[in-house]
Amino acid sequence: MFTNLRRGSYVIMTLILVYATYYISLGLLKIGFNGASGEFFFIVLGFYLAIPLIKYTKIKKNVIEGELEENYKINKNLKKLNILGNTIEDATLKYKNQDIKIEKLVITKKGIFNIVKCNYTGDILIEEDNRWHKTKNKRKDALLCPINTIRNYRLALTSIFEEEEIIDLIVIVNDRIYIQGEEYSDVPIIRYDEILSYIEDYDGEEKYNEEELYERIYPSIVNTKNTSEDNKLYNLFLDYKWIFRSRLAFISVFLILYLLNIVYLNK
Repeated sequence: MFTNLRRGSYVIMTLILVYATYYISLGLLKIGFNGASGEFFFIVLGFYLAIPLIKYTKIKKNVIEGELEENYKINKNLKKLNILGNTIEDATLKYKNQDIKIEKLVITKKGIFNIVKCNYTGDILIEEDNRWHKTKNKRKDALLCPINTIRNYRLALTSIFEEEEIIDLIVIVNDRIYIQGEEYSDVPIIRYDEILSYIEDYDGEEKYNEEELYERIYPSIVNTKNTSEDNKLYNLFLDYKWIFRSRLAFISVFLILYLLNIVYLNK
């Protein structure tokens, strides 16, 4: 991902290139080569803008389908807690001769945080029986309840850990959601940007040895997901998004100046 220093140097380079294209096009315009001026201006800047847009669009498909953004949001906050190394992502555990896939486990001295991500959008209603519905225009549509998923994960984890060592948690990873009836949920619900403070402030009765907890679960892990490649891809996605927007901003400004010069010179 771009650092602030790299972004600053990139802004200067972009400004120089866009201005140089504008300056040359304006020079051609002043000596009467209107057609060549327009072609040069729009072709050069069109290609310059299209390159990051194509790359951004191509990566965006993988980001959406692979849920990279959801994992990135959570891991970014966990990294601040310096426990990312104790995070197990998309782990497949052996449980009663079956493979159980678990979304995310965070091993801390306070216990094992059993995390399920929720990416629902819109108005969500949680009823007293823990059923989740999406509401729109007085209509209620049943949703897959994250609590059921949590319970299935917990069932597998209790074959390794004591009940009190497991801390269930639902993390909302979408900003475009409004939840009503959150108090009826048997499992705490937090936003992705609250996970850091929630784990830090969690007041467990006992303190555990993190290494010992990890060693207990390790033999049951069939495989885990390597998140480093996903994080690199998502950072690349953010970089191309930023590149496209910065180029678009400069090109828009000089496009207006170029059009104003055309109007002025044709008077």
